[in-house]
Amino acid sequence: MAKRKAESTDLFYSEESDDSDSSTQSDLEDSDYENSCEDGSDIEFSLSEDEEEANSEPIEPLDVPWVENGIPRPPFPYTDREGAQVPINIQDPVDIFELFFDYSIINLISEETNRYATQFIVHHGQKLKP
Repeated sequence: MAKRKAESTDLFYSEESDDSDSSTQSDLEDSDYENSCEDGSDIEFSLSEDEEEANSEPIEPLDVPWVENGIPRPPFPYTDREGAQVPINIQDPVDIFELFFDYSIINLISEETNRYATQFIVHHGQKLKP
């Protein structure tokens, strides 16, 4: 019998892949599983010779020919307006600037700058000279 080390992720995936609906699951609670995962220790278990041979054989690709469906899918309708979504009556470069830097952004920059200045003065106030 060959032995290999199983990590906690192996146990997690093997529990999820079980499709049986038996009422006698594991005796372990969820907290027991979490505790066993936290310690980082590896668990050793043995594979039977049949399982070892099945795992060592390469998997051959299936020779299934690719067939087109023949049913064309309709294109998704595009319902939004195309192009730039800005007013077209822009005359000055400042109008473009105001598209990106509106009052709320400028107000936020001002508040954060003042907050930083207050923190800086509190921390370094004694070292500042007029």
